[in-house]
Amino acid sequence: MVCKEEKLLIKRPRERVFEIAEDIKKHPEFIPKKEVEILDKSNGNNVIYWSSVNLLGIRFRYLSERSIKGDDAIKIKQIKGLLKGLETELRFEMPNHQETILKVVHRIAFPIPIIGDFIAGLIYSLFIRRMATEFLAGIKERAESENQ
Repeated sequence: MVCKEEKLLIKRPRERVFEIAEDIKKHPEFIPKKEVEILDKSNGNNVIYWSSVNLLGIRFRYLSERSIKGDDAIKIKQIKGLLKGLETELRFEMPNHQETILKVVHRIAFPIPIIGDFIAGLIYSLFIRRMATEFLAGIKERAESENQ
């Protein structure tokens, strides 16, 4: 299993950054080439249809299940799609009352002996990291551009 993390300091309180990240229906407003549709809202979890375009212009479509863990974590697991089993966790850390460190942690596993971790690392480097970076930049821009 490969575990990778991207993080960014956002100059807004954790509660506001969490609200923006949690409101996935609005993500396409500030994250390029992203489509989102909530298919099911049961048991405190959401089943979500995601669609995004990578650098090669290829559109990826997948289903994930999302759960909210208190006010400092959101967990997302891909349940259908090319990277089925990909786990993503958003962590919201508060170094002080006016700033938030938002971390995006990905866990990727390919059950292929010897080369599975290599393939997972390659996919992360080629596709997932860019999407995580765009997500962080979009959340930061949205949060910091609001009137405080």
